[in-house]
Amino acid sequence: MILKLTRELGVNLAGVEIILNMRDRMSAMEKEVQAFMEFVRGQVVTYEADASRGQNAMVRVVPPRLIRSLSRQGEHHPAAESNQSHSSQLSAASRKP
Repeated sequence: MILKLTRELGVNLAGVEIILNMRDRMSAMEKEVQAFMEFVRGQVVTYEADASRGQNAMVRVVPPRLIRSLSRQGEHHPAAESNQSHSSQLSAASRKP
């Protein structure tokens, strides 16, 4: 490796040292990332396996209701209409002195 860097690529010995140190650091970081990924996978499995987790919560979390904000021409969306009427009521209320 050292000979290839110096002879074929023209890297001096100081550069070779830096390259080899960086390779060692990258290997260590890859091991850390792998260990972290295994930890996260374990946490996900534990969370999914705990079926009573949502039943024992202090506050019930309801999934959000999605509202389509833009409708295609000719389609009828009651949720969009109620949002428009609500926003017009708010703007009318803000204009009153």
